[in-house]
Amino acid sequence: MRKSILILLLFYIAYFEVHAQYTLQGNVLNELGESLIGSSVILRKQNGPAILAYSITNKEGGYKLTYEESDSLSIEVSYIGYEKITRLLSVASSQIIDFEMVVDVVELDEVKLRAPPIVDYGDTINYSVGAFRSQQDRVIADVLNKLPGIDVDGDGRVSYMGEPIEKYYIDGLDLLEGRYNLANNNLPAGAVSDIQILENHIKQCI
Repeated sequence: MRKSILILLLFYIAYFEVHAQYTLQGNVLNELGESLIGSSVILRKQNGPAILAYSITNKEGGYKLTYEESDSLSIEVSYIGYEKITRLLSVASSQIIDFEMVVDVVELDEVKLRAPPIVDYGDTINYSVGAFRSQQDRVIADVLNKLPGIDVDGDGRVSYMGEPIEKYYIDGLDLLEGRYNLANNNLPAGAVSDIQILENHIKQCI
């Protein structure tokens, strides 16, 4: 009877030596030492896609992985907006490994924003000159003729919706005292960025 017990005990010890389990644990933090909740921590074979263990960090940024002895392992940590970390494990053993994540800087392609050609602010209509100007336009009168609702006669006088304008402002100042045809026929088209029509008393601002 004693002999049988000894054999069983030896078998039990041998089983757990072959199937030894190890634990990896630690914390995932950012460069400020703040916990990164919800980080993915994956343990896998170094030369293959097989996942041996998987964990998501808790509210303290902590993770815990349990795995059986294996060779050539790697541990991967990832979090949205941060660079992925991959670390090789040279020896299978229980360890505490902390990770500090670095913000992933993504260089975006150049984005060009274009203002809408016409914006209605209620009693003010704003025209973007660049949306209507072409290479053939020499003076601002050439552009004014293209703006919806605006007409310029042969003398350079401007009407809006059939009504002649009363005031003509350049940079907010009425410098021409009604002789705005001088500006229309002499002001370069490229020198003006916006034209505004104020419907309250129908004045044009450049």
